[in-house]
Amino acid sequence: MAQPVKINIGGEKLVTVYPDLLRVAGVSKLSTIGSDSWESPLDSDGNVFVDYSPGVFMPLIEWLREVRDAEPGQQVLVQVEDRRRSAWIRMMGAFAFPPQLLRLAGIGAGELAAMGFSASHLHSAAGFSVEELVLAGFQAAAVRDLLKDGELTSVLSNVRPSVGSWTLAELESRGFTESELTAAGFIREESGSLFGAPSGSLFGAPLFGSANRGLFGLDDATSSTLPAATAPQSRSGTFPRLLEPFNKAGLTDDSSVHPATAPTDDNEL
Repeated sequence: MAQPVKINIGGEKLVTVYPDLLRVAGVSKLSTIGSDSWESPLDSDGNVFVDYSPGVFMPLIEWLREVRDAEPGQQVLVQVEDRRRSAWIRMMGAFAFPPQLLRLAGIGAGELAAMGFSASHLHSAAGFSVEELVLAGFQAAAVRDLLKDGELTSVLSNVRPSVGSWTLAELESRGFTESELTAAGFIREESGSLFGAPSGSLFGAPLFGSANRGLFGLDDATSSTLPAATAPQSRSGTFPRLLEPFNKAGLTDDSSVHPATAPTDDNEL
């Protein structure tokens, strides 16, 4: 059995884990810890050193532990403070975790788009639906590239109950034509808005609040910079969940889980 490794987290905390824990989510740069291919520096005591704060790195360790112990196919959401969420996503990108794995952790299409992932990659590799990509704010051209002739009307019809009172100008600025929108059932109001939920509402929950960040990938600070009409809230409290159950077998070819692996207790420096 492989020997446990000690990881020095930013010089603030020391955690001891078995290398197998770092491989439960498949191949990544992190999974090379404890092997000859690990390239990051060691500290003066010979411990693996990662230059992240414990508040960013420890949620990854805890998430891997939950993934290890979860049922096959079960989605496991990362538990990370809102103020550290963007740093956590960037760290996962630096460790080369694939987007489908980040989706398993509850990271939304909008958040992944901010990391530079294209609509086609998020659709084909991570399994996001075209409806989710529309709601995440992708341009119409990127959406059309994923669809066959005639499918856009159905997609826009499916998302219409969720877009609230986004204005026609906002949707057209993303490249959707008025004929496409009206064919999907949008109706222009005298105010210039498209018919949807009442202004400022989306079935009861804030559209861009933390409760729906996993779908839209925008935080409260981001929503405050948007025009008021682009941040509708909800009508009744339950947002329609678009995510399909995540297939763990699709993580990577080397995505085996080791339920018997048990990291040792954390040790403070």
